[in-house]
Amino acid sequence: MARKRRRTRRGLPTAIGLGLAGGMRTFIPPATIALRDRRPRSRLLRLTIVLASAGELAADKYPGTPTRTAPPGLAGRFAASGSVGWVCAGPIGAVFAGATAVGSAFLMHSVRAGLGERTGLPDPVLGALEDSLALGIARAVTLKPLAVAPAVAKPAADPPPVAPPPPAAPPPPAAKAGKAATGRKAGKAATGRKAATGRKAATGRKAATGRKARTPAKVA
Repeated sequence: MARKRRRTRRGLPTAIGLGLAGGMRTFIPPATIALRDRRPRSRLLRLTIVLASAGELAADKYPGTPTRTAPPGLAGRFAASGSVGWVCAGPIGAVFAGATAVGSAFLMHSVRAGLGERTGLPDPVLGALEDSLALGIARAVTLKPLAVAPAVAKPAADPPPVAPPPPAAPPPPAAKAGKAATGRKAGKAATGRKAATGRKAATGRKAATGRKARTPAKVA
């Protein structure tokens, strides 16, 4: 909030200065923003604003041009300067720039008429002097970049967490059953071999006993 207020305070003088120039020439404030800060973003719209400003400078020198203090002229100056003031300093800048433009329109209209009566200079000459004054004010207040609130940068999103590698899959039950069956078969085979060995040993002992029984006793 404090930073926003500081930006508004810095942009408010620029808004008021452009409003002062806008009271003299309606399209000078938006044309200044279009040329110096490339606002609005549309190139076609910026070109249209600049051409409208040039046309206004030429039309001001013709005697049949409506007076700036008429309601349409005041409304146009208030709207053009207010929009630029919003860009510079937000809603407060819009109010101050629009009000300054309306006051400047009445003031400079009176000054121009008074100078014409006192000096006798042709009105187009006085209009050219007023053009130079309006352009000079607009340039002076925009020498530095406009104190426009920058767009709030979105915080960088945290990288997605890396999933841990999946655990090793256990051996399939069939393999376990096969291994168990193989173990049982090996056990049975070993048991069979032991039993066969036992039977062979018993048979051998029986045969030896039989041979001993068939041997005749020696005669004394």
